[in-house]
Amino acid sequence: MCTPPCTSAGAPGGLYYHYGIPKYALPQKLFGVFDHRVLKPSSPLFRGFDDRFYAPHSRHTEVLEEDIRKVPGLEVLAVSEEAGVFAVKTEDSRQFFLLGHLEYDRNTLAQEYWRDVDRGWTSRCPGTISPTTTPTRPPLSGGAPPAN
Repeated sequence: MCTPPCTSAGAPGGLYYHYGIPKYALPQKLFGVFDHRVLKPSSPLFRGFDDRFYAPHSRHTEVLEEDIRKVPGLEVLAVSEEAGVFAVKTEDSRQFFLLGHLEYDRNTLAQEYWRDVDRGWTSRCPGTISPTTTPTRPPLSGGAPPAN
C-alpha cells in the first residue's frame, strides 16, 4: 500500500490501487527537468512555491490528467505541458501522489543517464536538463551548465 506522499513508481500504483486510475506506457522514457505550473497554490504542499517551478522526472509510464479529474475527491495540484501531472491529492489532504522526483540530488539524473547508456538504452535528453548536455557531457539535475 502507498503511504503518502507516494513518489514516481509508487504514485501511479497508489492512484491505481486506491482509485482505479490506469497508467500508460510512454513511447520513450520521460527523462529530464521540466517546467511545472502550480494549479492550487493554497495547497499546503505548494505553500511558498513560485507559480512555476522545475522538477526532475525519470519514468516509462504516465497517468492522464483527464483520468484523475474523473474521480471525485481528487485534486490535481501541479502539471507540466511536457511531463504531465506532477502532484495530486485528496480533498481532505490525507493522501498526496507525486509523479516527479523532488528527492533527487544534483547528480541523480546524470547517474541515471549514464546507467541507461551503459545498458544500451536511449533516452531523449531535452534541453531542460541542461543547455550543455551532449553525448559526451552528462545532464545536470539542476539544469545549470558545469563550471569551466
